[in-house]
Amino acid sequence: MSTYQPGYFTSCELLNITEFGDVTTSQSRIARQIISASIAPFYDQIEYRYRYFPDLKKTESVLAAIALEAAKRQHKFQLMYNALLSLPTINTLTLIKLASTLGLVQDRFIPDLLCDHIHTIIKSDWLEGTNLSLNQAPALFVNGHRFHGKFTSAKLTPFVSFHLEQSRKPSSITNN
Repeated sequence: MSTYQPGYFTSCELLNITEFGDVTTSQSRIARQIISASIAPFYDQIEYRYRYFPDLKKTESVLAAIALEAAKRQHKFQLMYNALLSLPTINTLTLIKLASTLGLVQDRFIPDLLCDHIHTIIKSDWLEGTNLSLNQAPALFVNGHRFHGKFTSAKLTPFVSFHLEQSRKPSSITNN
């Protein structure tokens, strides 16, 4: 799975991986590269979900999250994510120009920037993160277990492998 279009959990047989990120922070960008590389060997065994955790005090952070969700609606999340990394300034005008360059349908993208539903999704993701005691991005959860420590492939790949093995073990619950 070389590009990740965040989805919603569809199968309890798959390992659930949830990343809380903010494309405007270098820590999230670095973590995302490591996460992508670490989960790639398991692509057919996982259900990956990217959750938005913008810094609500920074307009660029919130706008980037909105643009990502708007691009996701056109199946271009990863394309937008990568393109946002090169923008020196994130504002409505630069996002509209970027969307045009990326081939997004402007008649859909521009209204999505103002869409209450997209704002609700981002706020819901952010609230979920704060309920999980997050105070900044990035953060990663595998089957509900938070990854702690520095994001490195050497640490993350075994973490994912361990939880994958745990999810394959039969339940030890017995009926009496």
